[in-house]
Amino acid sequence: MKRTAMKIATCAIMLLAACDLVSELTPAGLQPGSDQPGQTLPIAITTQGSACKSSALSEASSIQLTVVGHTLTIADDNATFNCCLIPVMQVTVEQNIITVLETETGDTPCYCMCQYELSAQVTNLPDGDYLVRVYHSQIDAASLVHEQTVAVPGGQPIIGAPYQSQCLASGEGDGPAEPVSCEAMDARGAGEACYLAMGWLWDGAGCSMITGFCECQGSDCDALFATQAECETAYAGCSGEQIEVTTGAGTLTVRDRGAEFNCCLAAWMEATVSGTRIVVVEVEDPDTSNACDCVCRYELSIEISNLPAGDYTVEVYRSAVDESTRLALRTATVDG
Repeated sequence: MKRTAMKIATCAIMLLAACDLVSELTPAGLQPGSDQPGQTLPIAITTQGSACKSSALSEASSIQLTVVGHTLTIADDNATFNCCLIPVMQVTVEQNIITVLETETGDTPCYCMCQYELSAQVTNLPDGDYLVRVYHSQIDAASLVHEQTVAVPGGQPIIGAPYQSQCLASGEGDGPAEPVSCEAMDARGAGEACYLAMGWLWDGAGCSMITGFCECQGSDCDALFATQAECETAYAGCSGEQIEVTTGAGTLTVRDRGAEFNCCLAAWMEATVSGTRIVVVEVEDPDTSNACDCVCRYELSIEISNLPAGDYTVEVYRSAVDESTRLALRTATVDG
């Protein structure tokens, strides 16, 4: 049986620039993969690079491989090259072997070495096991810096258990659950200086800690908060952003410090991930038989892990996904 000649995709990563290369690449015996049911897409290679991070060379090369679905991410956080040349990452897919060459181009080197962040994504890989080899400067046994076998498809994003705090502020009937006032709390440190943290208070503009004193004076001393988060949630209607999106290595967390729901019903966040779109919906226990005539303010949060590196759109809704119920629209970058 005649075999179709295979095309090899190679993409170079240039300093302060990104290139996108989509190559119709169909290895013999393989079919292009896709995370969309019923679709087969050509393998695509996308690469990115940073400017010089440091010339101190304090850290060794750090190479990480991550597979989510049919996407492989290759990242080197500390690739070392000449300061005056252009760092280049070349990625080649041939059968089930993925070869990555980190090298540099240019005509005028200088007496300086820099560390860069280089990364590449290979998407739409067919199902199977792949041997990934990363070389520095040239392809030979002595220059092999990383070798690892990965399985495709990889693990899907993991949505963690949602978090709901205790009731941090309340209001009668349908609310809203506001503090008595947005005026500063009446509490302050007094007496001799000592290493004592009394708690957090609302100072009229933000939450601050009373510390360094042995006594508290004021009518609100008994109402101090144990943590900064509790203080910020209780006074979320008085200042700042209520909804926060934070990211880490492969993780994204959505937190609402001012979610208002019935005091006697459980509330939580539900999340779905579709490509680079993350939708979070704040919901309440549909069984209202235990509902009471009170609205509480809570802190709700949820963490999504095992995400591939990249830029994401995060949408947060109340009760249902509808333009009229959208609470926030954010963009966030997840590191590899």
